[in-house]
Amino acid sequence: MVAGRRQRSYEAIGRARALLAASQDRLNRTEEALARVKAREVREQHLVKQSIAATSPQDFSDTPSGQVTAALTRCESLEVLVDRLHARFLAAAAALADAHELLADHYERLSSDETPEAEDQRDLAACARRQAGRVRQVANELQ
Repeated sequence: MVAGRRQRSYEAIGRARALLAASQDRLNRTEEALARVKAREVREQHLVKQSIAATSPQDFSDTPSGQVTAALTRCESLEVLVDRLHARFLAAAAALADAHELLADHYERLSSDETPEAEDQRDLAACARRQAGRVRQVANELQ
């Protein structure tokens, strides 16, 4: 009888370790996805800084009549840049909100048992869902 209980305990430990390993793998994939999003944002920010640096304040000042076309071209280029960056921002915001949702799903899976940490995991899931909602709200306001 004691041996049977011991065996069930070992089996439960094995299942818990397998679940923990799977959860860790999902967390690692989520972290990697967030790292990729962050790297993309850094690259895009660098492009923005380069584009801004290439645009001088004189481009928007009063220009002699012969330079009006060049100024309009620069203005049009900046408008295109703004449109592109706006589209990228919306895409990045959607990806960020999705990543928050993935994180919330992960925390909810961790909270499915009745361990002492389950309540903390549920709180973290709720927080991640609120963050996703805020990101989507800001993106919707800017559309």
